[in-house]
Amino acid sequence: QPGETMVPPARAALGALRWAGFRARYPEGTGGLCCGMPFASKGFPQAAREAAGKAAEALWTASRSGRDPVVTDASPCAGTLNELALALLRESGRALCVFDFPSFWARLVLPGCPAPPRRRGTAVLHPTCSLVKSGGLPDLVTVAEAHAERVVVPESAECCGFAGDRGFLVPELTESATRAEAAEVRELLNGDPVGLYSTCRTCEIGMTRAVGRPYLSVLHLVHQAITGA
Repeated sequence: QPGETMVPPARAALGALRWAGFRARYPEGTGGLCCGMPFASKGFPQAAREAAGKAAEALWTASRSGRDPVVTDASPCAGTLNELALALLRESGRALCVFDFPSFWARLVLPGCPAPPRRRGTAVLHPTCSLVKSGGLPDLVTVAEAHAERVVVPESAECCGFAGDRGFLVPELTESATRAEAAEVRELLNGDPVGLYSTCRTCEIGMTRAVGRPYLSVLHLVHQAITGA
């Protein structure tokens, strides 16, 4: 993506978790796991259920039978896991706590951190559709306000139109959907140092293309703040 330089997301996440006193554990076969959303969104409910079931079992084992929270950097994945994977586990009387990163950080880390480190400048947020639907926007704002001097959610922020892989196949869709928000964000870029953040990689790609500046996961904001980057 244009002008993009960043610490790999996994490294940023691990660094943030270590700083907060957590040890991270990946499920077995991470590369072959999927929450099921790509199948569900294309009208293949059985394939979605099978993918979610495989992920549910791997996460159940990795979380020590549900004793540890499950965290993902992608809000859509968290939403789908909570909808599909947890429903499958409930059928056998099991339960997991699944968070996207901002909800985990806002609810389990920041309450015990009275003076979190901050980055200088403004954090501009693009709320994903899944985040808004789940009611997680306040958590995202809480995290950004804890680690940036100023936080802006553009008034024109709406669905970026990327819709999984549609933004790759029909880039004009994203270009049209993001036009107003991108114009608003570009005006903000003329002021203080600005970081652009969201909670889904494909949405970040779409907004990066629209604005011409890199959007990163909000976990990068946290990592930048705690490392002084």
